[in-house]
Amino acid sequence: MEQDIFETENTEIAITHGYNNMNTHELLDAYLDKHLDQQMLDIIDDDEKIDEIEKHLQVIQSYMLKKIESIEHVMIRKDLALGEVKSAKSVYREHLDFLTRKEKAITRAWGRLEELIITLVENIGEDKNNKKYLTKDSLTYCVYDSPGTLEITNESEVPDRYLKLETKMDKARLRKDIIKDGNTDYAAVPRKKRLKIK
Repeated sequence: MEQDIFETENTEIAITHGYNNMNTHELLDAYLDKHLDQQMLDIIDDDEKIDEIEKHLQVIQSYMLKKIESIEHVMIRKDLALGEVKSAKSVYREHLDFLTRKEKAITRAWGRLEELIITLVENIGEDKNNKKYLTKDSLTYCVYDSPGTLEITNESEVPDRYLKLETKMDKARLRKDIIKDGNTDYAAVPRKKRLKIK
């Protein structure tokens, strides 16, 4: 009885969202989209919507298995999808690099401009309370001394109390040793089924 209810619900989901009429490529796209939705919902911890997406994934999987004769096309589609994502990452990385360079250029330009303004205020500004003031076009510029950025002149002489030691786990070495010697009480490398296509 429960199996019949489950099958009926799956059929309704398939018909409502058109999974029953999708080809292999369309099912793969839908599968990937739902997986991404699931990962995003995991972040906000919405159990109700996560359950709904899991039902959709089960339905899509069942229809993909019915089209197993087209699995080669699915794998090709997967490679194409990954290629598109990697290309997009490359484009965004280049754009991010450009923005980073632009940010540095703006920072350097403002630094030089600030130095020029400071020189101007120091030369023609008025002294008041050990500070230099210059009023121009309803704006008042003030030059004053304040602590700058830290400069280490001799690192070997810095006392130990200012040193922070950071420990980082060598997961690659740990995995290699576990594969060689077996699982331990503190870590394990479970066996995993993988797919190879020749």
